[in-house]
Amino acid sequence: MPDFVPVLTIAIITMMALILMFGGIIEFTDTDTHYYNDTDDNAERIYLGENFSVADFRMGTAYASLSGRTENGIFSKATKSMSFDARTLDRAEYGLLTLKINDTNVYGPLIIAINDNIIFNEPTLVGEHNIKFDKSILDDTENKIIVTAGSSGWRLWAPTVYQFEVKISGETKDIESKITKFKLDEVPDDTQLKVYIDEKEGPGDLIVKINGYRVFKGQVNGFKDFDPFILREGTNTAEITAEYGSRYDVDSVYIELE
Repeated sequence: MPDFVPVLTIAIITMMALILMFGGIIEFTDTDTHYYNDTDDNAERIYLGENFSVADFRMGTAYASLSGRTENGIFSKATKSMSFDARTLDRAEYGLLTLKINDTNVYGPLIIAINDNIIFNEPTLVGEHNIKFDKSILDDTENKIIVTAGSSGWRLWAPTVYQFEVKISGETKDIESKITKFKLDEVPDDTQLKVYIDEKEGPGDLIVKINGYRVFKGQVNGFKDFDPFILREGTNTAEITAEYGSRYDVDSVYIELE
């Protein structure tokens, strides 16, 4: 009998015993590397933030645009108006009216009112003008702009005429960051940063710095090992920010120490 036959027989008997022992199923562990790292329940965690937002938005959000001709005289009158909403009003710091005059006889003032609040009333030459106004005069859903020409005064034979373009926007300056201070009695041997993002808006990355060193730059959930020399005994400072034009709603950011 060949020498390998007894060995093969023992191997088959052992395999059948294992199958019976584990209910007919043998599972092999997947050893592939995954993007998400398993959480070590024994590791110490230092939370740099939970359920917070960071942003760097500095831009204008257009609410409405209106163009045409307005005039005011004894024999002719023309007024332009429109309704609009301002659904991102909560992010705006102030309202901005951009006015472009294409043609006019400047016989009288140009008058612009939003929700019955006059924000511009003066004779205006051809050209472009930017007029800031308090955003409190706006409503999230119901607004109305009216553009009219004022009286031409003693020029009874000729109306005041303006050919114009108007844009209304909310100018946003939404800058938020998260700064956290934490203390260490000693510097650990191994350190890993874990980042979990709920939602993002805009093209920029989320940035995490610890004691001035950047340890994370990205747009999706993940983890990253970093050199413990970044940390120090005593007080440490972590800063979480968003790049220009972006906003992040973050579930949690924390360091695991071993």
